[in-house]
Amino acid sequence: MLGHTNVELAEFFGIAESTIYEWIKDHPSFAESLQKGREIANMEVVRALHKKAKGYEEQGRHYPPDTAAMIFFLKNRKPEKWQDRREVAVTGNAEDLKALIESKPS
Repeated sequence: MLGHTNVELAEFFGIAESTIYEWIKDHPSFAESLQKGREIANMEVVRALHKKAKGYEEQGRHYPPDTAAMIFFLKNRKPEKWQDRREVAVTGNAEDLKALIESKPS
């Protein structure tokens, strides 16, 4: 539930990473446990990021909303609306490009 990678799990158990993949393939319950644990870890991080983005009160102290957390949250949760992207339309053909390059002075 800490969201460890397969490499970290292999190090913890003192085995090769390939053994983790064998266990996942051979033991569906092990694979399911890993998946559930990682989902829990992911949800906890999303909750914490959301909390930081909104701001919160804890033990009588006020933590204001964090702009960077807001941006990160929105770009990853709603990329179609918030992602920084540049769309460039390229028109013409190879002959036009060749003519343009050849017309430039060296």
